[in-house]
Amino acid sequence: MHDPSVAKAKYCLYVCVSALVVVGLLIGRIRYAKRRDMYKPEVYNEELYAPASTEVDAANLKKGPKPIFSLLDIFLFKYQNSYIAIGVAIILMTGWFAQLNYRIVHAWESGESSFASQHYVEAESIFRSAVQADPSVGTSHYNLARVLLREGKLTEAVPELKVAASSEVTDASVDILLGDTLQTLDRPAEAIPAYNQAIAISNMNPESYIRLGSCLAKLNRVDDAISQLRYAVTLAKDDVKANANLGCLLLANSHPDEGIRFLRKAVELAPADIAAHNTLANAYAQHKLYLDAASEFRAELAIDPDYGFGYFNLGSALKDAGKYDEAIQAYKSFLRKASANKRFVPGVPLAMKEIDQLQKRLDANSMAHR
Repeated sequence: MHDPSVAKAKYCLYVCVSALVVVGLLIGRIRYAKRRDMYKPEVYNEELYAPASTEVDAANLKKGPKPIFSLLDIFLFKYQNSYIAIGVAIILMTGWFAQLNYRIVHAWESGESSFASQHYVEAESIFRSAVQADPSVGTSHYNLARVLLREGKLTEAVPELKVAASSEVTDASVDILLGDTLQTLDRPAEAIPAYNQAIAISNMNPESYIRLGSCLAKLNRVDDAISQLRYAVTLAKDDVKANANLGCLLLANSHPDEGIRFLRKAVELAPADIAAHNTLANAYAQHKLYLDAASEFRAELAIDPDYGFGYFNLGSALKDAGKYDEAIQAYKSFLRKASANKRFVPGVPLAMKEIDQLQKRLDANSMAHR
């Protein structure tokens, strides 16, 4: 987006141009006033810009202009009124641009200050004034969209982002933000052109391909989505999101082995990422690799021992693996976490039911072996 310092430089340029024109007018008027008597048709031939008569007073010639200035002087003599009118027009025009640029820069700075202070209503009003001052400046629309998004006004932000994206043709981040906003509004078909434009601007950014793949998947264009995500991984082999998203998509579309391979890669790249472990664990469980799933749930709990649902998931994996004693202990750990955190309370009835059923199985197995 436009840097405010660039806008300030433009303001200074407009002021300087106005000042130079004023100086030029003054010099022209002074020059014309001093030499107007010398530039009459009978003294100078207008075509040759040289004396037409040898009878010109020598003193006047001595005081007269040097040949290099002749054209300017004759222009001043013949078109002085036009010269002044043009100069005044330039001053007025540059002055108008200068004050407009100043208003916009001032609005940006004031709006940013309000935005940083979380005074979003005030910031919105300020940025709207900047948009009204000059609707052609994409940065003003972008700043307004940022405030609207922070206020949760996603629908209002979309047209502002579209204007900003069409103005800022070298900034892919604006198109990505537009696509993300449309995705959040569940309008993936509209988001696709935004991501394609981001790719056209910067075709080496894996984020654009990841997001485009997500849109295509929502529209059930699975093969196209996988193709985009594969290319994202090619661009950034160590991108956690690219590997995880590709793995999940492959897993959901009858490519379990390849999908698990990419999910494992995501975990290797981000061993402290709970979501990565959880996704891989669920993939293992989905394909009946219950002990592998339990291992990932344990890794998840090693990162965050207070994550209650991790114990519940661990209990489920151990139950399916036939490890009933360990499953009961995992469920009991979940109940302890639920007693300290209301967030986990909804899972309590099911956990108690699982414990009761597992205990009955253990008792049945014990009776069978006597």
